[in-house]
Amino acid sequence: MASHSRSASAMGGHEKTYFEQQREALLGEIAMSFEHVLANINKLNRSLEAVTA
Repeated sequence: MASHSRSASAMGGHEKTYFEQQREALLGEIAMSFEHVLANINKLNRSLEAVTA
């Protein structure tokens, strides 16, 4: 039975578990947060360049 469930999951023919759904949601939030951090670092860099120029 275990091999059957493994083969079904390997083929992608299963619904996502609660854990997988939450993991995807959190990864999406983390990716958006990294984008905001990068945008703010770029703003800071431009501000520092303006001050030192």
